[in-house]
Amino acid sequence: MDFERLQTYHSHVALFEVGKEIEKSTSIMSFPAFVWLCGVREDVERDAILARSEFQVEVYEEAEEKVDHYQ
Repeated sequence: MDFERLQTYHSHVALFEVGKEIEKSTSIMSFPAFVWLCGVREDVERDAILARSEFQVEVYEEAEEKVDHYQ
């Protein structure tokens, strides 16, 4: 997450920490981070596209414990 390299970067906040548990949202749309960009409209739009295309979050769901009722 190197948003600071963007020409129009102002600030950002990430709503998660690597390795920390998160709860899956089912009632609202959720975003893992917010980035504030400032500058000329064309530059901001270019950097917004870059930020969205290069930022990826991978969430792995833990498998629920399976119980074999037939043992």
